[in-house]
Amino acid sequence: MAVVDLASRIERELMILPKEKISFEGRHMTALTTQVFRAVLVLLLLAICGNPLLSATKTSFAGVNWSDPTNDNWGDGVLLPDGLSLSDNNASAAAVADKVLGQFQSLLQANTIRLPLNQATVSNYWGAYTGVIDKALEKGMNVILCSWAGVDAAIWNKVIATYASNAKVYFEPINEPEYLTDAEQCNLYYAFISAYPNVPQSRFILDGTEGGYNVVPIGKDSRLSGCLLSIHSYYIYGEVHNTEAEWMAYFQSKVGAYSNRVLITEYGAPMTAGDDYSVSKPGNNQYCYFRGLTEQFRQWGRGGCYWTAIKNDEWFSLVQKSGSGANITLKINNQSGMERIWYGWGIGGTGAADRKINSEQPAHPADVGLLAKNSGEFTLFDSQGRFVRDSKEFDPTACGLLNGIFIRRSGSKAIRLPSSP
Repeated sequence: MAVVDLASRIERELMILPKEKISFEGRHMTALTTQVFRAVLVLLLLAICGNPLLSATKTSFAGVNWSDPTNDNWGDGVLLPDGLSLSDNNASAAAVADKVLGQFQSLLQANTIRLPLNQATVSNYWGAYTGVIDKALEKGMNVILCSWAGVDAAIWNKVIATYASNAKVYFEPINEPEYLTDAEQCNLYYAFISAYPNVPQSRFILDGTEGGYNVVPIGKDSRLSGCLLSIHSYYIYGEVHNTEAEWMAYFQSKVGAYSNRVLITEYGAPMTAGDDYSVSKPGNNQYCYFRGLTEQFRQWGRGGCYWTAIKNDEWFSLVQKSGSGANITLKINNQSGMERIWYGWGIGGTGAADRKINSEQPAHPADVGLLAKNSGEFTLFDSQGRFVRDSKEFDPTACGLLNGIFIRRSGSKAIRLPSSP
């Protein structure tokens, strides 16, 4: 868009100084306030620059764990993701899944679900469980099936026979393997994938060593080079870093050269205590972990599965569940936490908290907004009116435009400027 056209658009739609002509064609401007001029300059910079943080693409694995709330999937009996019942059959389990997964998609913007397996679930509940899996596939979701009961052929022969032909189903042979040397774990994985030659390696997800916390030894094994790698990370088990950058360096050391294959299939932070994850807090291990992790995985363009989606008495639970069966409803526990997860998934540009400025809301979640302050400074907002950053923190050499720009000026409406001429 030409500069003069941009000026005309602002004049026409914001009705800035409607009785006087705004001109950019000469060396000077008439009746153009400093505030509006600065707004135009910022808009032009946004239109011609690119910012990888604003232009990130949503990961293929924007997921959550749907776990058994009674035992975190470590029980010997049938594993029942929250909301399911032992009395369910295929149809009733599918009805519950339809309700829950539909809200995972609409409320959480998830495209991936990680589900637990053990012997009892596959032996005694498989008819109902396939109702859940098939409903997820019907909705276009990726499904990660993971064994909490070791690498058991009795489990995997049945599961893979059922879903080997569906490219949206991924197989994670064992959750958080322990008490194995690096070589033993690699050999275990190689034997496992060799037993199913009809399944591409790209559909196997292999947990790292150290109980899932280090994927480098698995990534190095050339026999497993086509497989995805799974890393887990929590801040509550003794790892301490005082800045987000230090946590990012820690993740880098545990992933090494294999970031293009890694998924973080378990991570989480408190969501029920009112924490504001839009705020950086150096020295606070919890915040540095969660913000550093989501920043690193956004930069890598990789996703994973938050732990856990539903568990009403769990402080990490992403949502609060009410109702039962096909009448389940979900509510996000912490908006700033959810937005930080979205940020890690490549959704949106900031991960900022929900701070609405007025009732006028732009229409597209990728749009950028501006609010002109009386001081002549500008504050960036996302398309939902949520605070991004002050202009003094805004580097115009690293900016970006996504699907349009919004400008706000005190006392005037928001307008949309197109992203193409």
